[in-house]
Order: sequence, then structure tokens, then C-alpha cells
Amino acid sequence: MLNNILELSKKATQGGRVPIKIALLKIHEDVNETNKNGIHWELEYVKRAMESAKMMPICAEFCTEEKSTPFGHGLTETIISDDGIKEPLFQNSETVGVIENVSIEDISEGDSTIKVLCGNGYLFNQRYPNFVKWVRQNYALSQVDTSIEIMGLPENNNKISYLEDNPTDEYRTPMAFLFSGTAIISLSPADDDAVVLEVAQKQKIKEENKLMEFNLEDFKSAIKSTILECNAKDETFISEINELTEQLKEKETCIEEKEKEICALTASVEQVQKALDELKAEHDSYWTEREVLEKELGKLRAEKRISELNEAIKEFTDDERKFAESEINSFNENPMNSEIDAIVSKIYAEIGKAKKATDEKVTELNSKKFDVDVDDIFSEMCAEALTSEDDDTNIF
Repeated sequence: MLNNILELSKKATQGGRVPIKIALLKIHEDVNETNKNGIHWELEYVKRAMESAKMMPICAEFCTEEKSTPFGHGLTETIISDDGIKEPLFQNSETVGVIENVSIEDISEGDSTIKVLCGNGYLFNQRYPNFVKWVRQNYALSQVDTSIEIMGLPENNNKISYLEDNPTDEYRTPMAFLFSGTAIISLSPADDDAVVLEVAQKQKIKEENKLMEFNLEDFKSAIKSTILECNAKDETFISEINELTEQLKEKETCIEEKEKEICALTASVEQVQKALDELKAEHDSYWTEREVLEKELGKLRAEKRISELNEAIKEFTDDERKFAESEINSFNENPMNSEIDAIVSKIYAEIGKAKKATDEKVTELNSKKFDVDVDDIFSEMCAEALTSEDDDTNIF
């Protein structure tokens, strides 16, 4: 948010200080109006924050050791404090003055009047005489631009609160904030309506302040000084451009070398990847062939086992084999997890049992037949003997 000096004193007061009046910002009465940075300044919220502008520093970032021409804000970095709050640092800027008090005023702009936040303060002429001279010369020729700096409240972690729920770069309204400083710059302003009001002990508007008029020699001197400064800047810029051009050539050469290295590495990576792909294909082929061979081997082993079983039981009859029919069927389905000896042993065991049962049955039958015949024979013999004995007795 850029602004401009309104007035500048021609003479320094006691203590080496030069009074200055700055339009810090233009307050927008049209709700659709913003500055070039998309900031819409509402009167209500500016009034809330204006007290914080008292005693804030007037700053400048210098381009040369003479400390005459300002540049920008001098922002270097944003740090995070021990409390976890972000704070911007302006280590490339210097405090060249101070704002003592502020007020809201109406100033003329062509045929109309605008409302601005004004700041009255001092520039330190004893410490920055070249800078004050530059401000006077440029103020006399045209206008001197300034840029206000704001930050959020501590209770909001230094973050600026905006009126809109979704503020954008094109439109946003700061609602809760503090003024932290204003910088005199040589950049293009974002707020064309903020101008230097006074740099004099009379505190009049620039167009009406006749005490601020320069004589012809002053104008000539100012113009000459400005031209010399521009020429010096041109020479410095040309030297810097040449130096940057050489650096750019070196960087381009370095980039070309790196590109060659990258191409070589890319080729190497492609070769390695190709070799890996070939190895992977060979590996996959090996495992495929191995699976086929393992299946064939398993089939052969199974057939061999079945052949061994058939050889082991070939002497048995079909009836004898039926003693281990379920075991034989299980063996044929999974010959690698069954034992031939167990099948043979079962057949023998069942044959033994069958033979024993048969022998016992034959013995039993023979025993019964023998008992019946003996009884009958002896019964008859006994009967006959008894009869004959009687007969013999009688005879004898």
C-alpha cells in the first residue's frame, strides 16, 4: 500500500530535524474502490488502528553508500518467534525519521476532495543529509512516494484480520491490524492519491505553499543532480548487467554440461534397466520350466511308486488284495504319502486271520463228526456184548 509525502520543510528545525507531513493512505468512501494492491481502506477500521501509527518509524532502504536515493522496504526475511508467531524483518532498511501524530483530513484532488490518514513527523537531517536533499529535490520536481507497513494483532499471532471471509489479492479490507512503519521509496506507488503534503514550518498544501518554491538555480541544480545520478545509475546498471550476463553464460555452460551428464546417466540407467528386464525374463522362464519339470518328475515318481506296489502285491490273489482294497486305492491316488510295506503287512495279516478262522472251523467240524461215530459204535457194541455175554453164560 503505497502513499506519498504531502509537505516537507525547506529548513531544518532545532536538533537537526526536518518536519514532514505524509498522506499515509487514502480512505475509500466507494465500497468498490481499492488501491493498486487490492486494499480497500474503511474509515471505521483505520480509526481503530490510527493510534498505533504514533511514533512509528519513517524508514528507507538505500542502494548506495551515500545513502541518498531510497529503494524499497528493505524486507529481508520472516522469522518465527519463541511463541511461534511470524514476524517480518526489515534488516536492509534504516530509520530516517519518525511519525509523531496522525489525523484524518480532507485534501484536494483536482476538482474533488478525498479523505486521507495523515502523519506528521520529522526526518533526521543530521544523520541522513543526502537523503533529505534527495527528498527535497524530488518533492520540488514531482512527488515523493511512501509505503505504509501494517501487521496483525499479537492476539491473532500477528496475522492481519480481514473483513471478508475469503480475502483475495484483488480485493480485501484490513479490519484488525496495527501500523508498524512507513517507508519512503522510489518504486511505483499503489495509491496515487497519497502525496506529500508539507515539508515546511508553515504546514500548507504543496500547491499553495509559496515558501517552498525553488529559484531557477535550485531547479537547475536539482535537474543536473538528478541527471548525474541517473547516469551513474545507468553505468552501474550496465556494469551489473554485463556481470550478470557473464554469470548467465557460465550458468548456461554449466547447465549444458549437467545436461550431458544427465543424458549419459539416463543412457546408463536404460542399459541397466534393460539388463534387469532380461534377467527377469530369464528368471521367469527358469521358474516356468522348473514347474513343468517338477510336475513331470512328480508324475514319474508316482508311477514308479505304483509300479513298486504292483510288484510287491503281484503274488497275492485278487481276493487277498481285497483285504487292503481301500489302502491300495488311496495309494494310487496319492502314492507319495502312502507306505507299500503297510499295505503288504495288512494283506498278510488278513490272510493269517482268514487261515486261522478256516483252520478252526475245519477242526470244529472234524471234532463233531468223530464224537458222533464213536458213540454209535460203542453203543451197538456194548448192546451186542451184553447180549452175547448172557448167551455165553447160559451156554457155559
